[in-house]
Amino acid sequence: MQKRTNAHLFLPGATTAPEGYYDGKEGHFLLPTGLTPSTATEQPLGLVVEPRHHGADIAIPGGAAGTYTVKLAASPGAVAPGTTLVSNGDGTVKALPTAAGTYLALARAVETGAASELVEAVLLPPTPITIAA
Repeated sequence: MQKRTNAHLFLPGATTAPEGYYDGKEGHFLLPTGLTPSTATEQPLGLVVEPRHHGADIAIPGGAAGTYTVKLAASPGAVAPGTTLVSNGDGTVKALPTAAGTYLALARAVETGAASELVEAVLLPPTPITIAA
């Protein structure tokens, strides 16, 4: 039996989150704990669609239909339609770098964006991408 037609749910706030933690978090990715990631390799549970006083309504990548706004990092690189967006390690995303390393893909941009902007994107299931040296 189908439970939901779209993978959205309410994520209660982390007990360690200070008052107002979710204010301004629209477009940020959250961990299952309700906090933003502290490293670029932590797997988020979902994307904040609607911040609430003590938590957030989130969309689950891989199960959420449509497009969403994601928050670009302060230094996101070149973001244009089709750009793969990877975790920046703080709940925001940036363009997939060309430097060697392993990155966590979270979304694909459908519009151009610049530093700290909310941009429209399609959510992807969190997927590691390795760029060889």
